[in-house]
Amino acid sequence: MMRKVSNYIEVYSCIDTYMHWYNYQRLHSTLDYLTPAEMGLKIKINQLNRKCKS
Repeated sequence: MMRKVSNYIEVYSCIDTYMHWYNYQRLHSTLDYLTPAEMGLKIKINQLNRKCKS
């Protein structure tokens, strides 16, 4: 849904809201139905686990 904005603060707020939804709420099938933030955390944990084992 498109909405009119009247100033920079509204634009920033709309973009910030969308980015939060995109990274923390949107499930993605190619990420095994995780959010991008969850997948990023999973990757970091796997990297740390590999470092600890070596």
